[in-house]
Amino acid sequence: MGVEITNSAGKSGFITGLYTVFVPIAAFLFMKKKTSILTWVGAILAVGGLYLLCMTGNEKVGIGDLVLLIGTVFWTIHILAIDKYMIEGISPLRFSQMQFAVCAVLSIICALVFEDISFVGIKDALVPILYGGFMSVGVAYTCQVLGQKEADPTFA
Repeated sequence: MGVEITNSAGKSGFITGLYTVFVPIAAFLFMKKKTSILTWVGAILAVGGLYLLCMTGNEKVGIGDLVLLIGTVFWTIHILAIDKYMIEGISPLRFSQMQFAVCAVLSIICALVFEDISFVGIKDALVPILYGGFMSVGVAYTCQVLGQKEADPTFA
C-alpha cells in the first residue's frame, strides 16, 4: 500500500530498509540487548548506502511514507518477536506454522474487506496466490525463523 501511495520503489526500499537501524535500537530499549559499536557502524553505513541507492533528492514526505514507516516498525517487531520466542524455547516450526496461519487468516479478512473476490479471479491468479502463500510465507519465513534461532536479531 505504501509503495502504491508513494509511487516510488526507491523511496519504499529506503524506508523499509530502516529496520536495519530500528532493530538494534528496539532490541536495546525493549529487550535490554547491548549491541557492539561495529553493529551500529554497520547499521549507519547500511542506511547511508540505502539512501544513496534509493533516493533521488526530489522526494517529499507524505502519507505513503508513514504507511511504509509503520510497515518498517512491524518488520522490526517481527524480527524481535522471533528472537524472543526462540530464546524461550518455542519450536521454530511451531512458530512458523502459527505465523503462517495468522497470515492466512488476516489475508482472507483483508481480501474480504478490500478486494472484489470472484472465483474466476481466484482461478486466474491461483499460481501467484499459491506461490506467494507457500514460498514467501511458508518457506521463506520458516527459513528465517530457523536461521534466526541461532542468530542475534541485529545480525538477522
